[in-house]
Amino acid sequence: MTISRKLDIAEQLAHYSELLLERLEQNPTEVLPSGRTACSRNREGLTERMELIRGWATTSPQWNAVLYRLEHCSNRLSKLEEQG
Repeated sequence: MTISRKLDIAEQLAHYSELLLERLEQNPTEVLPSGRTACSRNREGLTERMELIRGWATTSPQWNAVLYRLEHCSNRLSKLEEQG
């Protein structure tokens, strides 16, 4: 897979993570059928995907911007989880 394709995937993940965060901010205590909160489950999933993306990242401004967006989403999810 090319670097540009990996960057595209990372940018899509950041976009969808931001959309999901907006939805979760509306109802931070939403509970999934498994009994876990949606914030907890999505934060864990985002953390796992960020590990992979960090391995792909180069030191370009585009990668830095994507990683910043993902980190911001992860931090907000953690705060929502603490509040819930």
